[in-house]
Amino acid sequence: VIEGIVVASGTGRYVVPLTQVEETINLKLFKKHEGKKGTYPCIDLRGKVVPLLGLEETLSGQTSGNDSEGETALIVDVDGHLIGVRVKEILRAQQIVIKPLGGALVPQRGWIGTCVLGDGLPTLIVSLEELLRGRVNFAFTVSDSRILGGAA
Repeated sequence: VIEGIVVASGTGRYVVPLTQVEETINLKLFKKHEGKKGTYPCIDLRGKVVPLLGLEETLSGQTSGNDSEGETALIVDVDGHLIGVRVKEILRAQQIVIKPLGGALVPQRGWIGTCVLGDGLPTLIVSLEELLRGRVNFAFTVSDSRILGGAA
């Protein structure tokens, strides 16, 4: 049994372990900074550069550039670096009973298991830390901080 956050993203619904979420933020309160083509947009979160990825693109392993996710982000610490994962909405937090995966999903990176929520529908439980590990390059230089208005 774990504490989880149930989120909606794209056409799906997923559970993220609460222990993996540092905080949730409303992106309407932050100015998004677009980088060069092929880079992720980012925000300044209390002086730290935080790249933003959509949950759907994270799950698919693709960089679509599609900005269809909502204005809510889960802030996840991956190996000492903060990453914002955009979701359509946070539905609720609740205790989740993990059921093991079977079949083709067992070897897939980032899937913890599944659960059945109160409405009787099965929902996948994802490990954002595992999905994001190695996904974003954090080799920022001093000049990169100018994107966020920092001094060079």
